[in-house]
Amino acid sequence: MSAPSEPSSAPRISGGHLRGPVASPQPRWGAPAAMLAPGPVTPRQAPRAHLSPPNPSAVSAGPEVHGDNRCRATRMVDMNLNDEKQQPLRAKDIMIKREMVSQYLHTSKAGMSQKECSKSALMYIQELRSGLRGGDLLVCLESLRVSLNNNPVSWVQNFGSEGLSSLLEILKRLQEESSMYSDVKNQHEIIRCLKAFMNNNFGIKTMLDTEDGILLLAKAVDPAFPPMMIDALKLLSALCILPQPEDMNERVLEAMTERAEMEEMDRFKPLLDGLKTGAPVALKVSCLLLINALITQAEELDFRVHIRSELMRSGLNHILKELHTIENEDLKLQLAVFDEHSEGDSDDLKSRLDDIRIEMEYPSTAKL
Repeated sequence: MSAPSEPSSAPRISGGHLRGPVASPQPRWGAPAAMLAPGPVTPRQAPRAHLSPPNPSAVSAGPEVHGDNRCRATRMVDMNLNDEKQQPLRAKDIMIKREMVSQYLHTSKAGMSQKECSKSALMYIQELRSGLRGGDLLVCLESLRVSLNNNPVSWVQNFGSEGLSSLLEILKRLQEESSMYSDVKNQHEIIRCLKAFMNNNFGIKTMLDTEDGILLLAKAVDPAFPPMMIDALKLLSALCILPQPEDMNERVLEAMTERAEMEEMDRFKPLLDGLKTGAPVALKVSCLLLINALITQAEELDFRVHIRSELMRSGLNHILKELHTIENEDLKLQLAVFDEHSEGDSDDLKSRLDDIRIEMEYPSTAKL
């Protein structure tokens, strides 16, 4: 059974820009539209998602009812439902609640009989650790992605940190070994598996606990392979807007910096290459998406101005002129976000400098 999406408990990725709650064909990954959309929204004013698991409602009743409540709460978490989705269900009559849980269990068991879902999480972990390569590895990864997308959160939890570690180990090996087309296809499929794995609170928190998970995502930002780069950019953008832990945008930037130092290049070079003439428009949109997420989520004005200035010095200033001539709604949205926040920060910086000038010229007035 395909687990319902979770609008507010984890940021999600949509086609062109961050939206409401990361997605497959339809938006399942992104953040509230206001987060990076034009309008009078400061970086920290927009509503944020929360990683904390939903709390079951407290109902004063006997042991049987309490047992039912615990069971339903567990099932709602398993269905990937957040507090907002759980509230109307909690308000229903207890008999209706029992019937809904019964239907879910029946449907879930039926879904598990399908070929994609019949393999246990442990079986996938064993396959990943068996040394598969080339086409055999690709078949395993494609099947795993389907299972991660279609099974309940409890299945993802069984795959857990052990399965995630296996995926990341293979991705690291492929990134270090070669750039053969077959290897790149496997790398991209791993990124897609990571996207499915991280489509819930447990997956995100497990990924953040890894030592080099974000770094490996940053290394997948390769303009030579646009489809893989787009998916990697969407994941990094979604991580930037996580409410907890704080300053995730800085952690993503640190991973980009570490990757750049390893490859002896400018840390924003892959993003700027993805924005240049000849790159697919979808890639340009995703590059701006990450740039906006990195900048707008920063609390400090100095940090935002520093990152924006570094990008401009690296060539973004010239690239923006060409981007503004492209007729694409998603691209125009990200450009509007960049321009508006840039103008707002310029005004704030000017006001700060004016205050400093007044304080220096008229110290007594400034004290008043």
